[in-house]
Amino acid sequence: MHGQASLDRISSLALDPEGKLWVGTLTAGLRVIRTKEKALAVRPTGLAAGIRAMHLDYHGDLWIGTDRQVFWVSAANRRTVRELGRCPLDWHYRGRAAPADH
Repeated sequence: MHGQASLDRISSLALDPEGKLWVGTLTAGLRVIRTKEKALAVRPTGLAAGIRAMHLDYHGDLWIGTDRQVFWVSAANRRTVRELGRCPLDWHYRGRAAPADH
């Protein structure tokens, strides 16, 4: 497989209906492999943060969790890899301390 070195420390995988394998890594961010192509090249997506979790929901939307953000990528945007870094909506999670017991 071309680019195999970029698949170090895989944290999550998701296979979409179009045959793209989304690979979340802790060190190289989000990668994609088009499984219907002979070369099986590993391609970057523009999301370089370490991926902690990933989920492809029943609508075909891809949810990606990093240490500090959750990215939502609609099925329409997911189909075009070059759009991925530009189109996801991100929400910043800022943890709050639990209320003190009185």
